[in-house]
Amino acid sequence: MYIQPPESSTASNRRTTDIMSTRQQHTINSTRAISDRDLNSMIESAQQLLSRQNPVVEETWWENLLAALTELRERRNNEGATK
Repeated sequence: MYIQPPESSTASNRRTTDIMSTRQQHTINSTRAISDRDLNSMIESAQQLLSRQNPVVEETWWENLLAALTELRERRNNEGATK
C-alpha cells in the first residue's frame, strides 16, 4: 500500500492561488453571451421567485434583475426586427 506524503504548504498555497486566479479570470475577464433560451428561463425564474411572497427574498434586487433581463430581451427583439 502506498501512502502519499503530505503536500508542502508551498505546493498547497500555489494550487489555491491557481484555482483562485482561474476563478477570477472567469468572473472578471471573460464574458459569455446569454442565449435567448437562457434569457427567457432566467426571466421566468425571477418572476416565479417574486410571486412567492417569500420574506427571505430581497424583492428590490430581484425586481431590478427582472427589469434588466426584460430590457435585454426587448432590445434583442428590436434589433432582430430592424435587421
